[in-house]
Amino acid sequence: MPVMLKREVSSFKQNEAALFLKSLILGRHRAALLIAGMMVAPTLTPAATFTWDGHGNGNSAWRRARNWVGNTQPPANFYFGLLNTDIILSGNQKTTPVLDRRYYIHSLTIAAGAASFTLNYQGNINNNNLLLGSGGIVNNSVNSQTLRPDITISQSQTWNANAGNITASGPLHLVNNNNLNFSGSFNTTVTGSIQGAGSLSKNGSGTLTLSGTSANSFSGGVTINDGTVTLGKASSLGSGPLTVNGGTLNIGNYNLNLGSMTLSGGTISGAGGSVAGSTPYQLQAGTVSGTLGGSVAAIKSTPGNVFLTSANTYTEGTQVNDGQLIVANSSGSATGSGPVSVNNSGVVMGIGAIGGWVTNGPGGTISAGYEIGTLNIGGLVWFGGGINRWDLSDASGAAGTGWDLLRVNGNLMLLASSGNPAIIDVTSFTLAGTRGLAANFDPTQNYLWTFLETTGGITFAGGGDATSSFTIVTGNFMNAHGGQFAVELSGDGQQLNLTYTPIVVPEPSRVVLLGLGLFSLVYIKRIKRIWQT
Repeated sequence: MPVMLKREVSSFKQNEAALFLKSLILGRHRAALLIAGMMVAPTLTPAATFTWDGHGNGNSAWRRARNWVGNTQPPANFYFGLLNTDIILSGNQKTTPVLDRRYYIHSLTIAAGAASFTLNYQGNINNNNLLLGSGGIVNNSVNSQTLRPDITISQSQTWNANAGNITASGPLHLVNNNNLNFSGSFNTTVTGSIQGAGSLSKNGSGTLTLSGTSANSFSGGVTINDGTVTLGKASSLGSGPLTVNGGTLNIGNYNLNLGSMTLSGGTISGAGGSVAGSTPYQLQAGTVSGTLGGSVAAIKSTPGNVFLTSANTYTEGTQVNDGQLIVANSSGSATGSGPVSVNNSGVVMGIGAIGGWVTNGPGGTISAGYEIGTLNIGGLVWFGGGINRWDLSDASGAAGTGWDLLRVNGNLMLLASSGNPAIIDVTSFTLAGTRGLAANFDPTQNYLWTFLETTGGITFAGGGDATSSFTIVTGNFMNAHGGQFAVELSGDGQQLNLTYTPIVVPEPSRVVLLGLGLFSLVYIKRIKRIWQT
C-alpha cells in the first residue's frame, strides 16, 4: 500500500496535492494525518514557535512580520502547521491581531502577564479562519481573552482557562469525531454555533457557558466531569448523548431534547427548565433538581445514591434494581406519573412523594425518611421477601419525626404469607440522625408505633394476615431489649402498627420466696409422715 500511495502522490500536480491535503485536514478523510504524513513528510518544516509582541508601526495583521518576535510571522495556508506551529500572544501592544489568511496551528497560548486580547479575522467568518491542532488553547494571563474567528477543531484538544477567562464568539467546527475539552479554574464562554460530529467534555472547576443565538447542531454528545456547565439556549448540548459524571449542569429555564442521558455523579439543576430524553434515563448516582420529562422511563441499576429533589414528569415508570433512590421533592411526584418497581438490592426512600404505584419486590427495600421521616406514595404492592426498613430514633415521639411513617395514598396489597413473609427491618438511630441507640426506649414498657397508613385500606392477598405475613428482624436495633416485636392491623383496617411487648421476668426475691415456700411445704409434710410412724 505505501508504494502505491507514493506512486499516486508522484502523479499529483502541486496544486492538486495541496487541495487533497486540505480536504484531508478539514475532515473529509479519516486517515488525514497518516496519509498526509507519508505524502509530504520530506518537505515538512521543523516545529516552530511564533510569539506576537505587536512592536513596530503598521497594522495588526498576522502576516506582518514586524508584529512578531524576530520579525518572523507564522506561515499562512500551511496545512502541517497543525503539527508544528505554536502561537504565543504576549505583551500589551496591538491587542486585536487579525487573521488575514487561513492559518493552521498546533496551539495558541496567551502568555502570563499578557493584556486582554481580541483575536479578530478578515473577510468571511464562515471561511475556516483558524484550524487548530491537538495543542488547543491555554490562557495563562489573568486577563480575559476573546476569540472571534471561525475555528475548526481539527484534532481532539483542550481549552484551558488556566489563569483567566476565555470567550469564543465565532462558529466552532468539531470534525472527525474530535473532542473539545474545556478545563481550568476560570470560565469559558462559547456564544457561536457548534457544529459537526465531534463532542464536548468539561473538566476543571471553572464554568463553561454555552449561549448565543445560533443553534448548536453537533452530534457527538457532552460529558461533564467537573465544574459547571451553564446553558444559554435550548440547543446548547446539541443532539448527542449527555453524560454527567460530576460537577453541575445548569439547564436554567430551557427545555432540552436529548438522545440519551446518564447521571453517574454530580448535579443536574434548573429553574423552570426540563430535559426530555428519547431513551430511558440512566440514573446511577448524583442529584437531579431540574425536571426530567418525556415519554421515557428511568432506570437505576448500579450502586450509589440518586437524589430527586423536584417534581418530574416522565411517564414510563422507574426501575430501581440497585443502589438507593432518594426522593426529596416538596411538590408533585419525584418519579413522574408512572409506576415504580423496587427489586433485587434496590432501595427507595425519602421524605418526598411518589405519585404512582410502588411495587416492593423480593429483595427490594422501601424506607420512609432519610433517615427518619414520612414518605408519601400513590399505592403499594408488597411481595414476600420485600423489605421495609423501619427507623426509630425516639420511642416516645411521633410518627414521621420519632419514627418512620409510610403513607399510602391509596391501597396496600400484601402478597405475602407465613411461608413467604414480608420483612420489617427494625433499625435504631440517635436523635442526631446517626446509627446508635434510640432515645426514650424502655425495654420493660409496652409500645405501639404506626408505621404504615393508607387511605384505601389493606388487602392480604397472599393468604396470610397481619400476624402471619411478616418477619421482623432486629439485628440493626441497637437498644437492649428482651421483648417481642409484632405487627397488628388497626381496628379500621387502614393502618399497620408495630408493637413491642416486654417479657415479664419475676423479681429474684419473689423467686426465692416461692422456692422457700415450696421447700417448707414439702419439709413439713415429710415431718408429719415421720411423726405418724
